[in-house]
Amino acid sequence: MKLRAKFVLLVFGVIYLVIGISMVFYAFDFINLKDLSYMIEQVEQIISLKFLIGIAGGVLTVLVIMLLNFVWSGVASEKNIAFKTEYGEVLVSLSAIEDFVRKLMREDPDIRDLRTKVTARKKGLIISLKAMMLSEVNIPTITEKIQSDLRSRVQEMLGMEDPVIVKVYISKIGEKERKKKPKTQEDSENAVHPYREF
Repeated sequence: MKLRAKFVLLVFGVIYLVIGISMVFYAFDFINLKDLSYMIEQVEQIISLKFLIGIAGGVLTVLVIMLLNFVWSGVASEKNIAFKTEYGEVLVSLSAIEDFVRKLMREDPDIRDLRTKVTARKKGLIISLKAMMLSEVNIPTITEKIQSDLRSRVQEMLGMEDPVIVKVYISKIGEKERKKKPKTQEDSENAVHPYREF
């Protein structure tokens, strides 16, 4: 998250916290109307109340516009990525990249129940993987290999030099399914069938 977005969220959090605490204090009679009127009179001696309300309203309006801009730009940036060639602009859907990642990861026998999410940022792509891994594998080794291979394959596929960050989230550690041994003819002959003697 950008520093400006964090600042805006922090300011909104502080404002709502102050309003919430004030409402709780008023509900439990820690603050009454006389106290509020006294505080307003003290403030008016320092600065005009209308001027102060105008500044607060202007600041809140700017903060709301900035927050909506962050949300809108974040939603727009997550739809696709664009790059230019000699003949024009090319748009690549992030869902197409997610499908490409899933096809690549199907080849790995140590991964099950894979879920992918690709997010576009100005500095590159963020690929988030959520999967179940088998208990027999060394998780740091296999995840490092996955991150390296996937990053290089995606960069090669898109022809981009921007960084590709691969985040891996292990949701579950499972076990490999043991292959059942095929029954031989001797085993089937030696097997005791129920109610055979009847």
